[in-house]
Amino acid sequence: MNEAGTRFSNLIKGKVRNLLSRHRAVNKLRVAVLGPGLQNPDDLGSQKRRQIFHALKDDGHDPFYPEEIVDDSPTTFILDEERQALIDPNGHLVLILHTSTHGVSQELSSFSHVDELVAKTVVLFPLEHYEPEDGGVPPNTAREYPLRWTYTEEQFVSCRLVSECRKWAEQRSTGRWPGLPSRHF
Repeated sequence: MNEAGTRFSNLIKGKVRNLLSRHRAVNKLRVAVLGPGLQNPDDLGSQKRRQIFHALKDDGHDPFYPEEIVDDSPTTFILDEERQALIDPNGHLVLILHTSTHGVSQELSSFSHVDELVAKTVVLFPLEHYEPEDGGVPPNTAREYPLRWTYTEEQFVSCRLVSECRKWAEQRSTGRWPGLPSRHF
């Protein structure tokens, strides 16, 4: 490409970046990112959950970890607290990364009967959870969530899960997400 073409290309790229940043500032989503606990920094599921969180933040959204906003005193039932926080209409998207951990299985089962929560939730399931002999989440629980994506080990290790989550947030913020009403900004 010649010098004039390069300048024109850079000008267009700058204008697109500017438009996207203005769009994200106006269409910021409050996104709950659920998944494996964050206590173990060496756990691959925890690392992937953090990657999703930071990618959404970099895109201009307002991601949060539900366990950080609930009351964890001994007298409260954490799943009830989490459910109430996620039902909040100020929360626009819920991403649940399932990696065969017990806590995530409980959340999936507990939330699957709450229609207003299921309607704004995407669940990322490992492919093996659709095999009948699997001892993890029963396939029935997976079917309770109409917006789900099964991933392979290769997709988990790559950045594919992160890019899918970014895509869903983009679709949700622009009202292009099938099955969900457009969010009016």
